[in-house]
Amino acid sequence: MFNAFMKKQFLLFLRSPQELLILLLMPFVLISILGFALGSIMDGDDGPPMKLNVAIVEHTSEQQELRDIEKKFGEIPNINTLLPLHILKEQLFNSEEVKSFVTLEVISPDKLEEAKKDEDYAAIIEVPEHFTLNTIQAIFLENQKKPELILYSNETKSLSASVVQSLIDSFQQQYSRMVLLGKNNLLVEPMNVDIISNTQTIDNHKPVGASAYYTIGMSVMFVLFAAAKASTMAYGEKQLYLFDRILLANVSRWTYLLSVFASTVVVVIAQLMILFSGAYLVYGVKFPSFSIFLLITLMLSLVIGAVATLLTSINYRVGSLNASRLFQSMFASMLAFLGGSFFQVSGFSDFFNIAGNLTPNGAAMTAYLKLMQGDSLKEISSHLYVLAILTVVLLSISISLFPKKGGVA
Repeated sequence: MFNAFMKKQFLLFLRSPQELLILLLMPFVLISILGFALGSIMDGDDGPPMKLNVAIVEHTSEQQELRDIEKKFGEIPNINTLLPLHILKEQLFNSEEVKSFVTLEVISPDKLEEAKKDEDYAAIIEVPEHFTLNTIQAIFLENQKKPELILYSNETKSLSASVVQSLIDSFQQQYSRMVLLGKNNLLVEPMNVDIISNTQTIDNHKPVGASAYYTIGMSVMFVLFAAAKASTMAYGEKQLYLFDRILLANVSRWTYLLSVFASTVVVVIAQLMILFSGAYLVYGVKFPSFSIFLLITLMLSLVIGAVATLLTSINYRVGSLNASRLFQSMFASMLAFLGGSFFQVSGFSDFFNIAGNLTPNGAAMTAYLKLMQGDSLKEISSHLYVLAILTVVLLSISISLFPKKGGVA
């Protein structure tokens, strides 16, 4: 009997080809539009955020290196105009314009690994040993090793991290120009100096492009509409008195409710597989681990199935389609916004970050993004736990609300 109910649910889905096209075709349209229209914003070209935190780690003191420089080169006129860290901290990050949205914090080298795990930092600037000495040597001596700054960017705050990268790039260019101007009174031949900005993502995260981001965002959003569709079809069977006939046939109501849950799970799995397969063929979006991708897809499908049963129970309880209509017209969009389907809201505040990761689509989206960035199952597991808990809670509420009879309980 359960298999018969499942087959019935699938046939009902197939009898609505227009809605199936919306669930499968519309995401591709939105991925293309948002990917091209908002791609520059995703890459950080929209300007600085309101507030961001940056840490700087110095392995050697610039004052100590200044003494080493004086021992090697003697007294250099206007040496302060050539000290890169002094210029970086005092003239760049301490300027009124930059201070209005950037807070620079100096941390000790032994705190570096801990700082990498701190989501509050948009970026971390690591200054290797003898950085200032190598910079001065590159100015005055030929064939010297180029000084290098290491920038760790937080990919969970890609917009903020890109702002820091732009500041560092600007610093490199300005410093090179200042060297040429500041050496007019020196005896050596003027030469340019390049400071390499070696950018790394914290925990070796891979950056996620706009097309990949919106592929995930639109996919986890449109599965919400699949839940609304499933609950709408289930209530249509109540209006046709099909549910009453099922009860008269001495079939358990739980069998019917679980068939709604199971069929929705299978439909959502198929929907996600089609969407991600199409995105792979058209946009080249792929995940490094197919097995973990399947696990996330399964967990998301289970919680969407639970959402469908909850909407079905509420519809049956109140005797109307209001629950499904309200969810589709308002709550699905709210969940999509909190989950970050349109743009990252985690940078707004900690509240949005926590609230977004507690939604079904938001938890799944974060898990997909972390997987795409190279995270392991251990680092993704917390989001899978959220999906599992939501599934159990929503199913429990659905079972408690589902009426014992075909009419209003």
